Amino acid sequence: MNTLAFTSYMWDVLKVLEKSLNAPKDSLVFYEVDQRVNNGHVYSDVKFPARSMTFCIGFRTDWPPACEGYRFLLNLAAREVRDIVCDSGLFRLTSNGNKNRWAFNPAGHRWHTPETFANQIYERICSHVFTWLRSCLGLDPFSLSHIVDMNYETDAASGRIIFHTGALADYTNVYKITSSSSLLVDLCMENTRFIRKQLAGAGKNALLFVRKSADSTANYSYEGYIAPPNGNLCLDDRFLSVQLKRDGNWILYLNDRPILHVRHRDVFLPSDELSAVRENIDREFGTGTAAKLSIVLDALHKQRHGTSVIFLNMNDPSAQEMMNRLYQNGRALRIENMHIDGTGGPDIESILESISRVDGAFVCDLQSMCILFVNVLVDGLALAPGRSDCGARHNALESAIVNLTHNAPKTVRAVAVIFSEDGGISSISASECRTKLQNKTAG
Repeated sequence: MNTLAFTSYMWDVLKVLEKSLNAPKDSLVFYEVDQRVNNGHVYSDVKFPARSMTFCIGFRTDWPPACEGYRFLLNLAAREVRDIVCDSGLFRLTSNGNKNRWAFNPAGHRWHTPETFANQIYERICSHVFTWLRSCLGLDPFSLSHIVDMNYETDAASGRIIFHTGALADYTNVYKITSSSSLLVDLCMENTRFIRKQLAGAGKNALLFVRKSADSTANYSYEGYIAPPNGNLCLDDRFLSVQLKRDGNWILYLNDRPILHVRHRDVFLPSDELSAVRENIDREFGTGTAAKLSIVLDALHKQRHGTSVIFLNMNDPSAQEMMNRLYQNGRALRIENMHIDGTGGPDIESILESISRVDGAFVCDLQSMCILFVNVLVDGLALAPGRSDCGARHNALESAIVNLTHNAPKTVRAVAVIFSEDGGISSISASECRTKLQNKTAG
């Protein structure tokens, strides 16, 4: 076995597997044992039967706090790679009877490409995750996917289901059951229509399911709505929850930490949807800016309608010129300054949710930390190609930021954040648009 070729082959396998798992680049690692490096990774030693070679398979551990839930699925993936690579069935007998023809054999019959081998590993991961959901957590993943897929009240397709094992007596001062069902309604396929209707009426609350027994075979039964105090639901290790998305997508949370993203029969890592946006804002305006905008970003992340927001420094002449032109042409509505720095009152999130229902974008001034304009309908020449993988809202906002940066001083700064109806989030900054214009000119 050619060690160098084999290592290269396994790296190709892991790249395909990372894509299937929606994992960041280099989340999984593979080294020959004497090349082992321990910076930010955990390894499991794998001894190959052929020629007694030892390799290390592992995964990254240097994740930011919001992504620490990645460890569960990546650990499972590393274990599955180890188990299947060490499976004696992946070796073939040579003409002299020695079993040293592994699934990878560049000199002979290549009966596994990196793609087919990674797909085989991924199928095993999905199977084991679904078994774990049923046997250890008592959840039926197909019922949950069916609830998300139902078209009843599509405008309320997103919601949350809370699962609790044991009595709720010790939570009477923290959690309030606002509605309760006298019927025993288990979380199963036969009751999905009933559960979907309850979800549509939950509003800002979540559905509560309780398992009366600690027995892993016991069913979760519907108990009504759970209304967290002050709108903040902080769950400890006695709770798990599921955030329902759209089109068969849902995310499993343990200790309020996202662990798995499930779509029908596929499982992958839950993405931290706002992390890239926060990084883009900090790159544009300076570290710490995104934290100051948390009220706006979190409120818009929770809303169930497509919307967009433009962050500007209105003391910049280019930003002033753009907004004055839109306002004078009836393409922006000026409002009384609404503070977003925590001084806007306790109902700021509700106000932001209402604003997000208005057509068009709204504009936040980072100098005053206020929302200044709503119902903003951006315009501008298409000075740079749009993105085919994004919708009309993103491309319109990107075109506006491109026009803002065109012929403007390099000091102008802006970030547009687009929240799509399907739950996707994207952003575009003035710096990115400036680079795009420079590349177009150079080309």
